[in-house]
Amino acid sequence: MLREICCDINVLSDTSDFESEDEVFFLVPAMFDIQVNGYNKISLDDELTVDALEKMTEDMYRDGVSQFVPTIITCDYQKMVTALINTKEFMSKHPNIIPGLHLEGPFISPAKRGIHPIEHIAKIDTRVVDTIFENADIIAYMTVDPVTVGEDLMRKFRSRGIRLSIGHTNCDYQDAKRFFACGGNMATHLFNAMSKSPNGRNPKAVEAILENGEIYTSVICDGIHVDYSMVNIAWRLLHKYFILTTDALASSGVKNPEEFAQFNFAGKLIYNDPILGCTDSVGTLAGSRLTMLQGLKNLINNCGLTLPEAIRAASIAPRKALNMEHNNVYMVLDADLNIRKIFINQKKN
Repeated sequence: MLREICCDINVLSDTSDFESEDEVFFLVPAMFDIQVNGYNKISLDDELTVDALEKMTEDMYRDGVSQFVPTIITCDYQKMVTALINTKEFMSKHPNIIPGLHLEGPFISPAKRGIHPIEHIAKIDTRVVDTIFENADIIAYMTVDPVTVGEDLMRKFRSRGIRLSIGHTNCDYQDAKRFFACGGNMATHLFNAMSKSPNGRNPKAVEAILENGEIYTSVICDGIHVDYSMVNIAWRLLHKYFILTTDALASSGVKNPEEFAQFNFAGKLIYNDPILGCTDSVGTLAGSRLTMLQGLKNLINNCGLTLPEAIRAASIAPRKALNMEHNNVYMVLDADLNIRKIFINQKKN
């Protein structure tokens, strides 16, 4: 028996393989990952090239992701420029796969930098700002610290059509509220590299986001970055604004982690541990080894979401956050949520 979720069953022309009365299958839209640093041994931090994006597109498609947002973290100016140039070329060559580049930095809080190299965290630099303005059409969104950027510049970014996401911030509650007032409507990996109340009396960024309730907010659901109970709380407050993401590194999508036990990222050696996640030598988390499919399973098996709710978090919410059209790729999942078929819309006009 085939059940459609968040899509039209007619997108699959031949359903005969899934009509058994003894098994249940689910027809769902392919997923969208809003934050990807790398995949299957490819790291965009090394070099974001058209070839790298093409290879990642193929590998992620295999794992149920048909659209994604390539991400570069805080880096030197020339690397950022090269990433923007190559992103533009890829978008021209392959329409409707990526909505642009996610700039995660350089305008972030040094206190909440995580794995980001401190030497490249920037105060307001005219050259960097001008380059961002000039490439606004190929920037999907920017993760910024409201305190570092300030209200005037946030409004200027928004006036150019650049989406702003609050993240890597040590800001207080009022700073976060000002961020929303300036047009910021996204949040990057909730709870991670983000200020939160130490006692319930001093709300900060996390509390401001959850109180607002209408901020498109990504959460890394690997059980390492955020406890599953906290994921459930966030989903209950955010609902349709809750976004499943991976913050994937080159370790994501690698079938045998023992063959990729360590790699370089952000100028550091990163250890790929199935239990501890991806960390540097002092235990700082550096993104994840999660895939979207495993994240989807975690939302259902560990966080209490239904399959329709999880599909909305993995497929619908990220596209709405970035105003990205679905690219007509669908998949059939079995009862264990494994992919049995992935395909382009077969519906006849």
